[in-house]
Amino acid sequence: MRALPDQLATTLGLKGIKETDTLVLYDDRGNPEAARLWVLLYANGFTGIKLLNGGYGAWSTQELPVAYGMPDYEPAKFEFRNNTTGDIWIDTEELQSWLQDANKNITLIDTRSLEEYSGKRQKKNAVRAGHIPGAHRIDWADAINYHTDKTLKSIEELKNLYGKIIQDQSDTVVVYCHSGVRSSFSTFVLTQLLDYKNVRNYDGSWTAWSRTPELPIEQDSITQNLN
Repeated sequence: MRALPDQLATTLGLKGIKETDTLVLYDDRGNPEAARLWVLLYANGFTGIKLLNGGYGAWSTQELPVAYGMPDYEPAKFEFRNNTTGDIWIDTEELQSWLQDANKNITLIDTRSLEEYSGKRQKKNAVRAGHIPGAHRIDWADAINYHTDKTLKSIEELKNLYGKIIQDQSDTVVVYCHSGVRSSFSTFVLTQLLDYKNVRNYDGSWTAWSRTPELPIEQDSITQNLN
């Protein structure tokens, strides 16, 4: 469950952050967690955000300065003042409705690993394994140089990666993962780097879908035979 705007504003204020600041976000896994915070802030209209390309790993590899310990913050007042972009989210009920609507043309992208997508791996909090029927798989990590410095691939490479599945930048695209974190990174890439106009992050993702017994799932044939 994502944090409410008031909760986010309070947390940011306690860290000394004001709405006029520019935030640079990073993590040490290639930025999926950083992108999760980005999408939460972006959905509430805060756009003064950047992701550090490659995250902490790329920073430390270049032997740039590193601080230790927790800094002290002078509390500030943070307010979301711009119009929200809440239509970046989609919930289970709305996604189900879209998938059942023959007139609704959407591209559904699963950003998880092949093992999760195929149903061979079931992560914590999911009650079934597999993927949403009709979903294409583009691993979130395919957008970065995952096995080296975790920096983003070139724009041309990213266009080729997603262009194989998404026909046009104006198409409606829904991305999901296990709990909305990895799909947040894909949302960032699609909207901020590739300028796709209609992208929704299915926040509940596979955890929510798998917990609704009446919703269909798909597995690969080998996994089905093993079950």
